[in-house]
Amino acid sequence: MDICGTGGEGSCAMGAAGGGAGGAAAKRRTLRVPQEYRSIASAVAACRDNDCIVLAAGHYKESVTLNNLVVSIMGEGSMQGLLIEGVAGAPALTQVDGFVRLSKVMVKSAGSPAIAIHGAMLVAEDCYVSGGQSGIDMADGGDLTLRRSVVCR
Repeated sequence: MDICGTGGEGSCAMGAAGGGAGGAAAKRRTLRVPQEYRSIASAVAACRDNDCIVLAAGHYKESVTLNNLVVSIMGEGSMQGLLIEGVAGAPALTQVDGFVRLSKVMVKSAGSPAIAIHGAMLVAEDCYVSGGQSGIDMADGGDLTLRRSVVCR
């Protein structure tokens, strides 16, 4: 099943914000973790604007930084079976500029926010986010949209 291509419920389609440079839609690729990439960070390093990173169920203990990317990160199946956990008191996800759509995942970090947003746009759908100081920390004019999600500390 290709969950990244159609733009319907459960897809990684980026919508209006995901046009990339000049508004032209680039060919979207699906990068699968752990089937094709061993970690979320390695998939992020390989991705281009408008790509979709699909996470299989599991516990991903890593801290990932997304720099100026337009990307979707989506859990396959139920969010209860998928956890992204930050390491050593660092946020699980740090987003600097760009646009990220995060869906169907649980994100947590102890001792720091689970997600840190710096001048970026984040859309979180069907997510559970829990951090040590706060669930989500926003700085430098970031923009956040939550849909069917829970954020706590």
